[in-house]
Amino acid sequence: MIRALTSLAIVVCCFSATMFGATGSKNVSDRSQTTAARIDTSAPDTWGYTYVKSTDLGGPTFNWVDITPRGTLATGLGDDNSVGPLPILFSFQYYWYQVTQFRIGSNGYITFGNQTANFASPFAQLPALAAPNDMLAPLAGDLDFTDTAAHPKCYYWSNGSDSLVVSYINVPEWRTTADPNTKHTFQVILNKQDSSITYQYLKQQGLFNDANNMTLCIGMENQTGQIGLNYLFTAAPPGASMPDSGLAIKFKRTINTGLQVTDAGIVGGFNVENLAPIILQGQSDTIKTIVRNFGTADLSNVRVTYSITKSGQPTLRDTVFISTLNTGNQVTVTFARTFTPAVTGSYAAAFTTFVTGDVGPANNSKTTEILSAAFSTSASTRLAFEGGTVAGNVNWTGGGGMAVDFEVPVARVRIESVYVNIAAVTLAPMIVEIRDGSTGVPGTLLGTKTVNATVSNNGVSFVSDSIRVTTGRFFVGAQGQMAFNYETTAPISYRTWEYTNGYAPYRSRDLQDVMIRAVVRQEVLVGVEETPGLPERITLSQNYPNPFNPSTRINYTLPEQAKVRLAIFDILGREIKVLVGNETMPAGEYQAEWNGANNQGITMPSGTYFIRLESGAYTETKKLLLLK
Repeated sequence: MIRALTSLAIVVCCFSATMFGATGSKNVSDRSQTTAARIDTSAPDTWGYTYVKSTDLGGPTFNWVDITPRGTLATGLGDDNSVGPLPILFSFQYYWYQVTQFRIGSNGYITFGNQTANFASPFAQLPALAAPNDMLAPLAGDLDFTDTAAHPKCYYWSNGSDSLVVSYINVPEWRTTADPNTKHTFQVILNKQDSSITYQYLKQQGLFNDANNMTLCIGMENQTGQIGLNYLFTAAPPGASMPDSGLAIKFKRTINTGLQVTDAGIVGGFNVENLAPIILQGQSDTIKTIVRNFGTADLSNVRVTYSITKSGQPTLRDTVFISTLNTGNQVTVTFARTFTPAVTGSYAAAFTTFVTGDVGPANNSKTTEILSAAFSTSASTRLAFEGGTVAGNVNWTGGGGMAVDFEVPVARVRIESVYVNIAAVTLAPMIVEIRDGSTGVPGTLLGTKTVNATVSNNGVSFVSDSIRVTTGRFFVGAQGQMAFNYETTAPISYRTWEYTNGYAPYRSRDLQDVMIRAVVRQEVLVGVEETPGLPERITLSQNYPNPFNPSTRINYTLPEQAKVRLAIFDILGREIKVLVGNETMPAGEYQAEWNGANNQGITMPSGTYFIRLESGAYTETKKLLLLK
């Protein structure tokens, strides 16, 4: 889906078609290879990856792998979104590190790990520092799985030992006017035996020549976006530069460049997605960040700092040292000095790593917003990650929407109203909705209103709807043919989502906070007779997220006062962490958190664990999966 930014200039670079071997629409079999004197590989990237085409002498043989009979259909793909993470089912070496899971992007790419950032228009030439990184882009352009007339599908299949195949079948281009004749079929193959990546292309029908869809990107990049290979990048109709039907491109490390990489970096503050937490004003809260060794060498004496400021004025600082951080490892650092916000509002927590010889400064620092709020049963609480300074707006061709997710630190709140700041209206009806967020994505619809949007900060009341949130996290969204205002003043919350025939993390969520607010009121459980809606039975919910890294939350309910024990066990049945130790607790809804460490504070390895709730004769167990 193409978006129109009314106040953001977009500069697009063109790329020469002379860089590629593919020309016209001829099949590879029509080409003569008799004049080639050597394998025509690309120049190596800094790590030593090169590519060679099936049209080059000695290049790979095109051999389409049909996985449709045995592969798994990837569900949930739409317009500008991704699904996953999905297991590779073996450890694959990519650059100097191992990858074990991946996400599939609807726009013709896959990323390793569980990045939720969206690769969408305006596309960047690879390698690129902007998220998402760790990317393979066999045909990255504005594709559209919602165009059902073309019957687009994506399958993935792993043999569990050394091969993974991801195949896009008949995926059309997004176009201003629907065109059922644009269809693209291509695949990515990972081969563990030689650590190679192969892109293969069947029928390519369509030239990305819609007035609003002319960018095509083929390439790869590493986890920081600093190293990679560009095979094709063009912002004009690709025409002759399109990959031919029958083309194969193989990427492999063929040269040892001798590159030694010393690189420690911040993955995120508080959580891997760098999502802004909401903490209670006047109460102390632990400060933590996730640090990773992105390099090829084991590290020692890594210095990690944080500095919390409000309106640019320093509030609190602290430093810790990581004695050893091995290659590829990721750890959660907890600082000794806790933070107690004196007032409500937005704080900025800047996290930084320092290590001698660091060659990747782009990932050394990350700033996380902290929102301080006071909750009360007698007064409303306004939740907003933006301060009201309009910097621009975003709208979607044909209509779409935006959303913000909130995660409150109290057990139960009632949604009273929602505010949506609109810059322009094409059609007046606006759908405002509140969705459950217990699974980390917009889930069950809790309430919705259709209103006539105006160019203003539209207030929508939900007081009479009695919408209560007990999971902590909920989403507030708005949809329609209109432009939504956003703010770019730092710090940014990373909590903005977009809606284009389905929800996905906003492609610019690291740069913009859309101006959607929620007003809530706390509700406290004080007794069985006095409080409606108490749980009817003991329950232990599945932890979220699952799989998780570095921490996960576990919700459970008690219908009456009871003694509770909540503990973590390993796969051998050994108790490794007690979260609640035989405590007498009143009726209500509760949430516990496990950070992956045992009772001695030692972080446990990746694997399967179990959470067990015991209360009287009641016992229930759920399976947890810790991934690193």
